[in-house]
Amino acid sequence: MSDIEKFEKDSQVDSEQIITSEVNESRFSWYEKVMTAVKGETRGIERVPEEEKTGSSIWEAATMWFSANLVIATFSLGALSYGVFGLDFGTSVLCIIFFNALGALPVAFYSLFGAKFGLRQMVLSRFLVGNYAMRIFAFINVIACVGWGAVNIMASAQLLHMVNDYSLPPWAGCLILVVATIIVTFFGYHVVHLYEKWSWIPNGAVFIAIICRLAMADVFHAGLMNEDGTPGPTWGSGKTFAGSVLSFGGTIFGFAAGWTTYAADYTVYMKTDTPPHRIVIGVFLGLFVPLCFTMILGAAAVTGIKTNATYAEFYGEYSIGGLVWAILVVDSLHGFGQFLCVILALSTVCNNIPNMYSIALGAQAFWSKFAKLTINSKPLWKIS
Repeated sequence: MSDIEKFEKDSQVDSEQIITSEVNESRFSWYEKVMTAVKGETRGIERVPEEEKTGSSIWEAATMWFSANLVIATFSLGALSYGVFGLDFGTSVLCIIFFNALGALPVAFYSLFGAKFGLRQMVLSRFLVGNYAMRIFAFINVIACVGWGAVNIMASAQLLHMVNDYSLPPWAGCLILVVATIIVTFFGYHVVHLYEKWSWIPNGAVFIAIICRLAMADVFHAGLMNEDGTPGPTWGSGKTFAGSVLSFGGTIFGFAAGWTTYAADYTVYMKTDTPPHRIVIGVFLGLFVPLCFTMILGAAAVTGIKTNATYAEFYGEYSIGGLVWAILVVDSLHGFGQFLCVILALSTVCNNIPNMYSIALGAQAFWSKFAKLTINSKPLWKIS
């Protein structure tokens, strides 16, 4: 008996345990009607059968990660290069390219298994480490999703707070972003992919505006100069420099490779016969390109705090949110700049959608009772 056949046999729900009462049917009938109308997903973590695996677009697989990483959180991470680790721009670019390449590879590789087996990432680990160890991994993954979501939302909450004369409390900004993320992920796999397919466009437009404003302010060229006024960059050396490079590189790698624990979640509806090399290349580029572009832009923008007093003031008080505000609003685009800040703040929704969606899948893998919801007498799935 193959592993897949054994898995399907183990995951069968005893017919005597299925509650088919009219109460449950009426309780969730509205939900099924809504999901059917919008082509939403009502499936849990049970294996996706072959007849439902109709996806074949590598573009959708790539844009899933392209949109999720062309966001302010990625920009913030790039800005750590000089802001926290004191690295020059040239060193920062090399770190960003090399460590992002390393981090994107496992995500691209594990995305193959979603299309091949139709199983979610946490469930796949059951074949490697067994049922109980898988539950431990699933619990850790849920905690990680919550942690990433909290970290990613900080810069966006800062930006929303600054808009319209600081009238929006930071907690309200967080609430807006969380609710917006829940609304999208509520409808499941297909709606998530549809949202991520196009949401990178407004985010990219804002980053282009940032590039234009940096060029017009001429802070990037000035920021390349060394502390003594000589042309830079000057390549560092020594233990302190090496430690800064490895610390910054480890942060980059963790951000990129952090998607690995739910990589397969977003290819489970792809056809089994989809060429593996196309999936790997598509997902790799979908991650690598926005990660490098946005982090390098963040590393370039933060060099402005060396020579521009306004940038330094807002960065010191409001961190990355303040830096973006100084670039786009203060002595810059004013009201339109605030509009761009709102769009960039909402980019966090793209980034947190994979975290929010995979939280539910990880919770179901961790504890069977989370997978027992019945809709119109059709059970989702439970781990035996």
